[in-house]
Amino acid sequence: MGTDIESTLKSFSQIGLFSHNPYNGIGLWLEEQELLLTLVGESKKYLEIGSHNLGSALLVERHAKTNEINREVFAVDLQFSPWAQLNYSRAKSDLTQIQCNSNDILSYEKDLAGVDFVFIDGYHSFSQVINDFNAAEKLMTNGGIIAFHDTSPYLNKEEHRKKCLEFAKNNFHELITSEEEDFYVDEAICFLVDQYQKKSNVRINWIDCTLECYHPRETRLNGWIRGKTSPHSAIWALQIQKGNTYEG
Repeated sequence: MGTDIESTLKSFSQIGLFSHNPYNGIGLWLEEQELLLTLVGESKKYLEIGSHNLGSALLVERHAKTNEINREVFAVDLQFSPWAQLNYSRAKSDLTQIQCNSNDILSYEKDLAGVDFVFIDGYHSFSQVINDFNAAEKLMTNGGIIAFHDTSPYLNKEEHRKKCLEFAKNNFHELITSEEEDFYVDEAICFLVDQYQKKSNVRINWIDCTLECYHPRETRLNGWIRGKTSPHSAIWALQIQKGNTYEG
């Protein structure tokens, strides 16, 4: 069953967050917002890792209210922005804010267990994406989806995935020990898929997130550049299947 995304976006626009505003903004192009909500669908328990202004978490909450979906929304951030509480109040929100290092989210397992959608948009280093994914996977239901922000628009290409995996394996020690926000998100995703193929009780399925999204005027960029606001779609997603019997 589809959900009403158009009405959600219209209602959300009244909160006062603007796409890619450097201060009080939601860091998703309109096309990305639509993609995120399409992926979220009728999810019942949503966890966002990295939610500085609460923008995308409030969007997902508004989507649930617009479509009369009973959904719990949790937003995790090391330090929420000064705008977060204003946005929370304007949205008349009742989502749950958890201020902590995302390395500690498993200590909130009592509240977060059973999430069926996770959006990872925290510290953009190879090692942190790996850590956030591994923790989130432990909290998730079978069939749940983990989406990532600030990917490249090329993860739909098999050759790009192979290059990312090769780079991750050849430079693993440097990547996993680096404390820099290096934006090796594609490489982390490809490495994770490869590693989880070796597990007997978890399978990861690629979800095609190819999207027509191009904003050269706003970004003054013609193509994707690592660590820059992308003029393209910058979301990719994986589905997590658990157990001994898999679909597909």
